[in-house]
Amino acid sequence: MWATATAGLCSLVVEAETPVSALHQQGTPLIRSMTLEDFQKLVQAMGFECNREKDAAGKPESYFIFRAEGYKVVGQVPASTIISLFNIFTDKPSVETYNEWNKLNRFSRVYLDTDGNSVLEAEINLDGGVTREHIESTVKDFRDSVVRWARFVIDHSKK
Repeated sequence: MWATATAGLCSLVVEAETPVSALHQQGTPLIRSMTLEDFQKLVQAMGFECNREKDAAGKPESYFIFRAEGYKVVGQVPASTIISLFNIFTDKPSVETYNEWNKLNRFSRVYLDTDGNSVLEAEINLDGGVTREHIESTVKDFRDSVVRWARFVIDHSKK
């Protein structure tokens, strides 16, 4: 079912049924929440070797680490509906480099943390439901972003 609204010279076509609800009706399972353990299993199933360390008290840390093209990536689930991926670089690029990256790239952002390190970060919002394929795609995109960010910093340090 389609509805069309026309305003001036623009025509807008609105689909009455959202793609997410259509997927759900087709039987594609939607993920609306996730634990850290489930996220780690999903990343491991993608072929990444994951490591979850223990804190000083012997309890498992609230994150796990995996390698993406040689770079460490941290996976976290700070809330049941949010998945966070980040990488910390000790390089100190200029503010202009951060701004240019954030302007030119989508689905990840970079910033300077309180310790003076560069943090590349991406998040996945599970509110409303997402497919497993969407989560896997975001992890792969982030893996590629880590490599591109490292190259971006190197290239901009030569300027």
